[in-house]
Amino acid sequence: MPTLEPQHELLVAELRRRGYQLASIYDWVNGPAPVEAEEILLRHLASAVEPRTVEGIARALTQKGFRAAVPTLLRRFAEIEDNSARWAIANAIVYHGFNRADWPVVLGYVVERRFGIGRQNLVWRLHRIKLPETEAVLLSLIDDPDVDSFAVTALGRCGGREALERLRTVALNGRSRLMQREVPKAIRRLEVRYGAA
Repeated sequence: MPTLEPQHELLVAELRRRGYQLASIYDWVNGPAPVEAEEILLRHLASAVEPRTVEGIARALTQKGFRAAVPTLLRRFAEIEDNSARWAIANAIVYHGFNRADWPVVLGYVVERRFGIGRQNLVWRLHRIKLPETEAVLLSLIDDPDVDSFAVTALGRCGGREALERLRTVALNGRSRLMQREVPKAIRRLEVRYGAA
């Protein structure tokens, strides 16, 4: 369990006053986190700056019943500086799914390199965003080492013929093992859809 932080102690103290028996927010990470605690969790998520506290809350919210947390999670994704916390926030967002109104926001986030590896889960699920520009965004991420293999995975699910041709030209020497594995898989998937020729 990560080292506890002062804001974490405030969160746990308030939850205990409300009758919840826990030593750490991480007690709820693998469930079940009570839906009745949502208001407290969201309030602390909105104000916490300590990375492990933010990460713990985001992970606790990655469970059924917390879909209303998505707007706060999206806002915090852009505000938090820590990659682990940002990754956990993105994981919670994709667990609950993208609201149609948030599609442009998500597309804007994934092209921001300053968000680093925290974007991986968002990129991985971009095939769920049915906008004309989604494929172009994914193609632009093929050369971004923080998210390249995740973009390829999404392209395998939603890419068109342009994506297939682009993936066939990707040089895999020096790329990550995940990238080396995902490119052929995505090509095969798209070839089934469009033909190998």
